[in-house]
Amino acid sequence: MPSYFNLFLRGFKRKYLLDQLIFLPDMKIDVIVCSPGGCGNATLNNYLEKYCISNNYLKKNSIDKHALMHIPKPLSYMKKNKIKIILLRRDFEKIYQSHKKRGFLRNSLVWYGDMFSFYKYKDENYLKKKFFKFLKKYYEVWGQYSSELKLDIDYNELWHSAEKIKNFLNINSLEFVDKFPKYKPYDYKK
Repeated sequence: MPSYFNLFLRGFKRKYLLDQLIFLPDMKIDVIVCSPGGCGNATLNNYLEKYCISNNYLKKNSIDKHALMHIPKPLSYMKKNKIKIILLRRDFEKIYQSHKKRGFLRNSLVWYGDMFSFYKYKDENYLKKKFFKFLKKYYEVWGQYSSELKLDIDYNELWHSAEKIKNFLNINSLEFVDKFPKYKPYDYKK
């Protein structure tokens, strides 16, 4: 179990030092998929890996494997280089329950930049309100990203968004739509 100081430090770095800690390579990045977690991010990234340069390519080849995980705000490099994003959305309660079932609540708060994720973390009501506050902030910040460079997709529509994604990313593959992943409930027993 990490110490309180380490949790504080990790939250501080995510909140204030993202641009200094995450160095995206100077190359053509097709898209970065953004979500607070619990929105199908991993499934979409695993599929996009076959067709474009996105999160999975970057974490395998150039940056720390967790660097782009649920980044709480756009990096200045992303804005400067006009990198497209896919922003995945979902009902806050469902995101919360997804994180809770997987035991990710406190770590997610750290990823969102919470420096006091350890404070009252056993108080469910407090934790839920805090989590929702961070989700609201997450979507407010990403909502300000250039609309020409952003594709918003709701989790419930993700599994039927292949054509939208293909057009947004200018993917020419004929199989992209046909082989797009179907919805599968998350296996919480993993």
